[in-house]
Amino acid sequence: MTTPPRSEDHGSLAPTASERLALARRWERALRTTAYTPTSPVAIQRVLCELLDRLFDSLRAKQFSSAPGRMVGQRLVASHFTDEQGLSRTVEVLGQGLPASPELQGIEGLAGKVASLLGAVAAGYAAALRAQTFDQQE
Repeated sequence: MTTPPRSEDHGSLAPTASERLALARRWERALRTTAYTPTSPVAIQRVLCELLDRLFDSLRAKQFSSAPGRMVGQRLVASHFTDEQGLSRTVEVLGQGLPASPELQGIEGLAGKVASLLGAVAAGYAAALRAQTFDQQE
């Protein structure tokens, strides 16, 4: 989602892109309160939009897989969002934002898929944090 689609009539962001961007902004603000990063809010939002694209794609796929959630957790650690509240805030924002997204309405079993995806985010986050700790000890 590096170049969001534009609405044909007004040149503004299409509803889907603007809703994802709003969720990315909420997520960025939540993460920013948990840890300092020298990266600009816009750059963080860009990364989070890419991660949201993967999560949305997973939830909308004919064959659901929670694997993209694991990658999202790993990317959060790689982006240095490793404060103890970073994962908690991520689960809070996504746990509320994904099921409420108009784009995802009508998906059968959405709540269960979101729960599975967030579990995978947590697993990927924990695995990446553990690997990072081991690397630092060597």
